[in-house]
Amino acid sequence: MPPFLSPEWMRRADALLVEADNLTVTGAPLTIEQTVTADGRDPIRYHLRFDEAGARLHEGPADAPTVTLALDYGVAAAVARGEVSAQVAFQSGDIRVGGDMQRLIAHRDQITTSDDVLGPLRADTEWAGA
Repeated sequence: MPPFLSPEWMRRADALLVEADNLTVTGAPLTIEQTVTADGRDPIRYHLRFDEAGARLHEGPADAPTVTLALDYGVAAAVARGEVSAQVAFQSGDIRVGGDMQRLIAHRDQITTSDDVLGPLRADTEWAGA
């Protein structure tokens, strides 16, 4: 069981996304960069990119993110486990968003589908510390 947001977790998430055939975005790519912080740890940065080939998850910051999200580790884990929706976390101020919100909203179907694609990983993730 890979720990949530570990390099192994990110590799497994990317593999699941690559296998999915319904995550394409036509036109300009959508890149969502997330920065997750936790007390006593360095921030974890990764990005999810949707384009005409599908979706990929990469460790580290994006070169030119369309949207940036900043949140703490507990909120990230709660959203990933499905205990709270990202929309509720955003509305309560637990997720700070920057960039092109219209593009994010326009591609909400792909984002929701990517969450479904990661379901098997969710069931096989170590959530210690989350």
